[in-house]
Amino acid sequence: MQTTLLNGTNIKKAHRQGKDGTCEFNCWGTTLFILSQTDKLEWVGSTYMKPFLKNKTMPKVNQGFEKGDILVLWGNAWHSNGVEHKELIHTAVYVGNGKFFHKKGMDESCYDTLEDVLHSYLHDNYEIRQLI
Repeated sequence: MQTTLLNGTNIKKAHRQGKDGTCEFNCWGTTLFILSQTDKLEWVGSTYMKPFLKNKTMPKVNQGFEKGDILVLWGNAWHSNGVEHKELIHTAVYVGNGKFFHKKGMDESCYDTLEDVLHSYLHDNYEIRQLI
């Protein structure tokens, strides 16, 4: 496991550029950007984000949140053959003081508590992951 250093400059940039809502980047692009996994704030698709989460992160085993932890929200979806699977819904990054930083859909980038994030997406099926 590597120590995650949040990029404070990138958080400020994502907050400033997403303050009034924009379609130029999404929650997954924001997550990668503020964790310094990419050098630009952009729209990232689930076809990139799901393998990233699988290959570059691992479920967190100890209790409590640490700066850089990734909150991952999953929803239930069904393939055309009727088989249920988990669908990636949203990510946010823990930045300390009980707050996660994230981009809310087409809305603003903001700091929210865990409860606020879950309420925004009407999901409580989540896991906490950390970079490896």
